[in-house]
Amino acid sequence: MNHQLTTVKQPVFYIPHGAGPCFFMNWQPAGTWEQMAKFLTNISSRLLGSL
Repeated sequence: MNHQLTTVKQPVFYIPHGAGPCFFMNWQPAGTWEQMAKFLTNISSRLLGSL
């Protein structure tokens, strides 16, 4: 039997969670976590768009 192997690359997202109180600290710039929230909100469309 002749079997062919196909390699398909899948997207990978590394999402570090940081320290426990990181979301409640006074970060500079002030919108640091809002940018992350926006990215995570749209992550499913990024994954589906890469198929």
